[in-house]
Amino acid sequence: MQLPNQRLDVTTGGIGETAAFKINASAKMFSILGDKIYSDKPRAVVREISTNAYDIHIATGQTKPFLVILPVTQDPNLIIRDFGTGLTYDQVVNHYTTYFDSSKMEDDKQAGALGLGSKSPFAYCDMFTVTSFQGGQKRVYMIFKDEDQMPQITLVSTSETDAEDGLEVRVPVAPADFEGFKTAACPVLKFFPEDSYRLIGAVVTPPDLSWDWGWLAEFKTPWNQRSLVQMGPVAYEVDWSLLPEALANIAKTRLLFRVPMGSVDILPSREGLSMDKHTIRYLSDLVHDFVDKSHDALLKEIDAPTEWEQVCNINRLKSSILKNTATGHYKFTGEFKPHGGLR
Repeated sequence: MQLPNQRLDVTTGGIGETAAFKINASAKMFSILGDKIYSDKPRAVVREISTNAYDIHIATGQTKPFLVILPVTQDPNLIIRDFGTGLTYDQVVNHYTTYFDSSKMEDDKQAGALGLGSKSPFAYCDMFTVTSFQGGQKRVYMIFKDEDQMPQITLVSTSETDAEDGLEVRVPVAPADFEGFKTAACPVLKFFPEDSYRLIGAVVTPPDLSWDWGWLAEFKTPWNQRSLVQMGPVAYEVDWSLLPEALANIAKTRLLFRVPMGSVDILPSREGLSMDKHTIRYLSDLVHDFVDKSHDALLKEIDAPTEWEQVCNINRLKSSILKNTATGHYKFTGEFKPHGGLR
């Protein structure tokens, strides 16, 4: 995914010698990037590894669903298996393990961009395994933290296989956390296309929507559902209070905005949007667009062949954000007439 790139015009004449900042590849740095940036550890692991599986299927045109297997007593591991191309030894040890190395930075069909997600299991545990199936070869890698808390990788075994090409990530889960991973998986996967994955160990309920325009929808329940912005298969939290107050009051609850890949910036954790000037302006324009279209959309939602059906539709929408927005900015006198604006 190509993230918004804001270039700066900087004049440096006459300021003297300059020196570039550096990053010390320390245990503290790896801990921040692999663990501390995530507030919900199980959810981060499921989201990031599932997104990687989704991306490789998009990139290769694979229509078979990737697998997400939740931990159980007989096999206490979270397992996510894709059916993409697998990875060569060089790709694993020189790219998969390199922070901020991503092959997706110029591809707006894929959700990845930062080169952090593959390391997200470190948010939960100190060791996990990655198995690459490629061209009849099965390579098992152990990824772990050494005694100095520095991430390491080692090739554990190589063998022949007739398994389909792809990658499997296996994360050991403590029994006390089985339910936590189950609870984390369903809210994450419900925004993925239903035919893109197969979840074993739980049932995902798709979002319950009152109406859906494609680029915008409204959650029917719960009533206190915070509005989200979906980009690709991931729905992002938003600090709506950073928008102008009138817009924030409309947008903050029960709406699902769907935006093109790369149209807004994200936090490194992917737990929310980075509310920079570009993102705030983009979201403000979306809310304005919603308000502008709410009048015609409300009439379309209410329209029906009989008066009884129209009344039923009005009752269905009586607590809808759509109805409140349209009637809040239009007077009803047999037809909707504007009586004020937000700009």
